[in-house]
Amino acid sequence: MLKNYFKIALRTLIKNKTYALINILGLSIGITCASLILFYVEDELTYDQFNTKHEQIYRVVESDHSDPSAVEYYGQTSPAVATAMKNDVPGVNDFTRVYQPGGHRDILWNGDKVQVRTYIVGEANFFD
Repeated sequence: MLKNYFKIALRTLIKNKTYALINILGLSIGITCASLILFYVEDELTYDQFNTKHEQIYRVVESDHSDPSAVEYYGQTSPAVATAMKNDVPGVNDFTRVYQPGGHRDILWNGDKVQVRTYIVGEANFFD
């Protein structure tokens, strides 16, 4: 029975090539878009979930308005912003600063020298 269904489907695909191509292309684009949207939403909803107080974590960003037609946002600010926010903004309990320097670094890992291309430096209270 299943063999018959495949035969009929194959004959229909061969007979109506353009229609079959449009259907298969549309289905593949739809599945790809749905998957990408799902991955994006899942990534956004699970951001900072490693921390037990993830609902209390906020990120301070800096915006560049030098070109009004294309405002850019950066995940970095001046180091003094964190201290000023803790002192001046009620509700800020603690802060940590992270920095992603450029370039390569050599580190020792289990006695072997390993070159690291991308890394982030954080303060000691990052996981607090």
